[in-house]
Amino acid sequence: MFPENHFDAVVCDPPYFLGFMGKEFDKQDGAHRDPKVAQQRHAAWAREALRILKPGAFLVAFVIGVALSTV
Repeated sequence: MFPENHFDAVVCDPPYFLGFMGKEFDKQDGAHRDPKVAQQRHAAWAREALRILKPGAFLVAFVIGVALSTV
């Protein structure tokens, strides 16, 4: 675990939870079927990213429109 306020930037490509090609990382706990589970998963990584970022730092997350509709 990283300390709080540690990084100047986070660049990430979180799972989209589409169940694409049957890959397990994209189905986490049924997130590909349940928007509430997907929202919880997205909120979890976003909270952690914000915790480890310094004030005024950058967060760049690659997402697609379908994934955004669940957040």
